[in-house]
Amino acid sequence: IYGALKEIALDNRLSMAVYASAYIAFGGAFFQLNTLIYGPEKLGISLEQSTYLFSIAAIGIGIGALVASRISGRNIEFGIVPIGAIGMTLACVLLGTHNPIIFNEGTQNILSLLLSPSAFLILLMGISAGMCIVPLNAFIQHQSPPNKRGQILACNSILSFIGVALSALFFYFLQNILSFNASVTFIVLGILTGLLAIVSVYKLPNFLVRM
Repeated sequence: IYGALKEIALDNRLSMAVYASAYIAFGGAFFQLNTLIYGPEKLGISLEQSTYLFSIAAIGIGIGALVASRISGRNIEFGIVPIGAIGMTLACVLLGTHNPIIFNEGTQNILSLLLSPSAFLILLMGISAGMCIVPLNAFIQHQSPPNKRGQILACNSILSFIGVALSALFFYFLQNILSFNASVTFIVLGILTGLLAIVSVYKLPNFLVRM
């Protein structure tokens, strides 16, 4: 992995894409963990019902990936990445700041949950993440030197796995050490994602143009 990291570091655009991909894995896992807490804590639903929110996010990822692929066509459209990051930021911040519908007894049914504003924001999060995944993965494969491509793709997978592991540690730190509730935790994720979007545009302004 050290050799692959050295190869990646030689290309600023490739390194940005690899680390951004790892962050998406971090953010997705973190979002999933917090959603399990957000359901019972803020929506008044059971832990089991909170798992339905994962399905909404998964549908959103599929929609976002499809949108990104249709926009990109045969090109690698990096302008989608900061747009997706902005969408993720807005979704997280709004989940943390809006007043959700509380599903008390008698109103806990799947349809009302799926049509709630919280569900829409979770869908937006999924769509935005899906819009980032397609151009990032496409660029990593395209930009990797042919003789190093397998090594770099393997390194990318390892970094993504590390991102998932770190998300659990970071979530534990916020929830158990700092005693943040689910809303504040979403806001923290939104701020981190917003910073990533700003840095990516500042470091690589050509992210906003079609390759």
